[in-house]
Amino acid sequence: MKCVVVEDTNIGLQAGKAAGMQVIITKSIYSENEDFADADIVVDSADELDFEESVLALIPTMEMA
Repeated sequence: MKCVVVEDTNIGLQAGKAAGMQVIITKSIYSENEDFADADIVVDSADELDFEESVLALIPTMEMA
C-alpha cells in the first residue's frame, strides 16, 4: 500500500507509472539523456533526496473507512 518506485531509466519510469506508482528517477551515466518528464522527482544522485521532504510526500496513505 505504501510504495514509491526508484528507477534510473525511462523504461523503468514508464513501468512504474503504468503500475500507478509515484516514481523517483536517479540518473545514471547510461540514462542521463533519457526523457524523464513523467517522473515525480528527478535527481542526479540519491544523495540529493531529503527523505522527509521529498519521499514521504509521495507515499500514499491508506485511510480506513
